[in-house]
Amino acid sequence: KKLGYAFCLIMTVFGTILLIQLNSDLRSDAGWFRITWDQPTKTPPATDGEQLINARMRNIRTLCAKRNLNYHTFNMYHFPTSSLTWAPLFKSGSTTWKVALMDMEVGISSKNHNLREIERFRLTADKLQKGPGGKTRRRRIFRDEPASSIRFTVVRHPLSRLVSHYQNTVSPDKHEMANQWDEWVKGVLVKNRKPPNTTSERDTMLDEAYRFYARKPGVTVTPGNPYTTPITFPEFVDWVLSHPNSNGHWSPAVRWLDVCQNEFTYIMKLENESLELAYLLQKLGLSEHGELRGRANASGKSPSSRDEVVDHMKVLSRKQQEQLNKMYREDFSFFNYQPVTVS
Repeated sequence: KKLGYAFCLIMTVFGTILLIQLNSDLRSDAGWFRITWDQPTKTPPATDGEQLINARMRNIRTLCAKRNLNYHTFNMYHFPTSSLTWAPLFKSGSTTWKVALMDMEVGISSKNHNLREIERFRLTADKLQKGPGGKTRRRRIFRDEPASSIRFTVVRHPLSRLVSHYQNTVSPDKHEMANQWDEWVKGVLVKNRKPPNTTSERDTMLDEAYRFYARKPGVTVTPGNPYTTPITFPEFVDWVLSHPNSNGHWSPAVRWLDVCQNEFTYIMKLENESLELAYLLQKLGLSEHGELRGRANASGKSPSSRDEVVDHMKVLSRKQQEQLNKMYREDFSFFNYQPVTVS
């Protein structure tokens, strides 16, 4: 009888240890997790990255088989020299990848060519030969893209992307207010600032504000110009919620990438870069690329800390927080991220 009690005790302890380890494993890819925010880590073996990416792709295939989402988007570029097809998700390291892929394709330093040339490699609707149809999901086939081409992309927590774009745009030492003027900045200012007395005055002050943000020489700003006052995060979020799919900097990744119809080979998380990048570069044949290899070897830290996201979420109303989490619900389920709600 004593032996029986001892055996039960041993099995209970063993089972508890297994549950703790399983819970830790599940959390490790949950979005806000142990390696993601602020804690430098050593670069682990690539097999860890392989397991994370493979598990992610299985989850995506399972969800796509159940839901068969189709957003009819074509935000992919094919590079024939490397036989790679890449879909940029803005605020997810896309500039680094664009420079690296264009350097390999064009064969000269990115400093010496216009990165807008990338548009000639876009897989547009007119190149589509076979698209998804009905309830049977089919890989899109494009002219000039061989079936053997590897399709890949990098994702990031959607709220981290949102905060990053806002911070980058309103930063006083950059020109992004001018660059995003027609995209959303002008619209937010017109909506939220008390207009001048006449339409003519309004147009003059808007032009002043644009030239001010673009740092045009000789700009004189009318005292009290309402369009030169800073845009708040709640004002920005109101615009995003009213235009959820109008800008690639905040559009949900599942929609922007159309993951169920474009059937990516690999999808990496930017937060997991220190774990996953080495494996991804190996599979893409880019292990020897200098800048990308340097990123894989660097411990670094997350591009936006959880604290920064939480601090921005705190200034939003409860309704805004709930609407954002609803807007990004597909990203949370497909990429195993967690919503953020704070009081």
